[in-house]
Amino acid sequence: MKLFTLLAVASAFLLRARDAGAVTESQPVRCAVSVCKPFDSDCSTGGDCVTDKCYEGKCGMGQTCAAANELCFTDSPHTCCTGECQGVLVRDDCLRLLGLEGSVVDHEGVNVDRQCERVGICKHWPGKQTGPSILATPWAIDPADNVAKYYSNSGMTFVAGTTVDTAQVVARRMGQAHTGVNPYTTRPRGIVDAGVLHFVEGTRVAREIVSIYTFGDTKYCVSPVLLDGQGGGYYAVGVDCCTDDAFSCGDANGLSAVVVSSNLPDFAQARLILEAKSGIMYHGEGRGLETDSPMYVSWSALPAEEQNKPTHGMEYILEVNKTYCAAPVGNHQPVGWWAVGEDCCFQGNTTHPAEFNCGDVADPAALSGALVSDITGDYIQAVKQGEFMYGVASVGRPIFVGWTSETLVPTP
Repeated sequence: MKLFTLLAVASAFLLRARDAGAVTESQPVRCAVSVCKPFDSDCSTGGDCVTDKCYEGKCGMGQTCAAANELCFTDSPHTCCTGECQGVLVRDDCLRLLGLEGSVVDHEGVNVDRQCERVGICKHWPGKQTGPSILATPWAIDPADNVAKYYSNSGMTFVAGTTVDTAQVVARRMGQAHTGVNPYTTRPRGIVDAGVLHFVEGTRVAREIVSIYTFGDTKYCVSPVLLDGQGGGYYAVGVDCCTDDAFSCGDANGLSAVVVSSNLPDFAQARLILEAKSGIMYHGEGRGLETDSPMYVSWSALPAEEQNKPTHGMEYILEVNKTYCAAPVGNHQPVGWWAVGEDCCFQGNTTHPAEFNCGDVADPAALSGALVSDITGDYIQAVKQGEFMYGVASVGRPIFVGWTSETLVPTP
C-alpha cells in the first residue's frame, strides 16, 4: 500500500511538472520526494537540479549539454549548458571551429558561408568568464589574449585602458654608447647593440688575471673586467700585448671601452683558457655573472674617437644612424604585442629617463595598432634585447604595431 501511494504521488508530480512547462518532458523520480531546482538556479551538485546537471554553480540544460567555448549553433542554443550560443563574427574563427581552416567557399560538400551564419560557441554564465574568449575580438583585444588569433589582422583595436608601457622601452641602435654598465649585473645580451661602454665607478680591468691563446706567431690576450672582484660578462682583449703574468693591452686608465668585432673566435679561445684557470676567482657559486655570450672590449680613454679610428689594430662596431624602438603593449606577460617605430625613442640613462614617442602613444585615448612588418628583423632583435634588459618575457612570435588614435576596428 505504501509503495502504491508513493508511485501515485510521483505520477501526479510528473504530470504537474509537464503541464507547468518544465525544461524536460519528465522529471527524475527523486524530485517527487525532494525539491529539484529548475534551470538557472543555484546548485552545488547535479542532484540539486531537475536537469541532473549543475554547471558553473547553476542548473544547466541537461546531463549532455555543451560547456562554455564548445561548438554550438545559434538556432539551437539549448545544446549549451547555459542555453546561450554566442555567434561567431570572424570568419577565421568559424573555419577553425568547423575544422575547415584554409577553405574558401566550401569543403567536401560543406557550404561554409551558410554554416558560418549559424556557428558559435556556448557562453559562460554571466560573470563566470575569467579570461579572453577563444574567439578573436579584433575590435577589443585583451593584451592577455592569444596573439596567434590575430596574425592575419592588419589592424587591431584593444580594450579600454590598454596602454603602451613606455617604462620598458628598447632603443636598438647598433654601435651606440651604453652608460652605467655594471660588469656583473648588466647582461651583455641586454646591450648587444653597444659600440661603446661606459662602466660604473670602481670598475677596472683585472690585469693581474690574464690568459693567452697563441695561434701561429700571434698572441691573443684576455683579462676580466671586474667590480668589487666580480665579473664574468665583459673581458678586455688585445693582440700581442700581454705576458703570462701581466695584461698591458689598451689604455691603463678610465672607465670606458670600445666593443671589439674582430678575431672573436680567437678571443673566445683565450677566455676558455682563462675560465679553466681563474674563472672561480671572479664568478660562480652565486658570485658575478654567468653568460654564454660575453662581450669583448678594448679599454680606451677616448672610446668615441677610437671607435671611428681604431688605434690598437682591431675592428670595432660602428654606430649607425637609425634607432629601432619597441615597447610592450599592456602589462601582461608574456608580451604578445609591441608598439614599434623608428628614431622615436631614447634608451635612457642615469641622467635622462627613457622616452618612447612613436605614433600616438602620448594620446591616452589611443587604443589601436596598425600591423608593422619586421622585414629586416630589427624589431624582433630589439624585443630579444629587451627580454635581457628588463627581464620581460615575450611570446615567440609577437605582433608589431604602430600605435594610433584612429579606431582601426570598430565594435561590430
